[in-house]
Amino acid sequence: MESAGKRPPRPPYGEQQKFFIAYMRIIKHKSWAQIGEEYAICFPEDTSPRSKGGLTSVYYRVRKEWGLPEVNEVVAETSILDRWMVHSRACNFDADFLSHMGYIEPPAEDQFGWGFV
Repeated sequence: MESAGKRPPRPPYGEQQKFFIAYMRIIKHKSWAQIGEEYAICFPEDTSPRSKGGLTSVYYRVRKEWGLPEVNEVVAETSILDRWMVHSRACNFDADFLSHMGYIEPPAEDQFGWGFV
C-alpha cells in the first residue's frame, strides 16, 4: 500500500533534459535554483518541480556518461573539455529545441567551445 504523501515515479530524464542541465551548469554557470526555475519553463510537461537533489544527481550521471572527470577533479584544463563536450553534443538536437532552451553557439573563432580565443 502506498503512503498518501508519496508521489508517483517520474519518467527518467530524456536526452534533451540531460543536455539542458549540463549546458546550464557548465556553460551558463547557473545555480541549482536557477536551473530548476529555467527547467520548469523549458519543460512545462514535467508537472512538478525538479528538486536540487534530482538535478544534481542527473548532472553527475551525465558527467559520467560523457566521460567527464568528477566535479571535485575539475581544473581549468578539464573545464575546457567540459565546455567542448557540451557544445559537441548540441549537434544531436534540432534548432527549435536549442533555440527554445536558449542555447548559444560559441563564436566562430572559438568553434570548439573552449572558452578562449
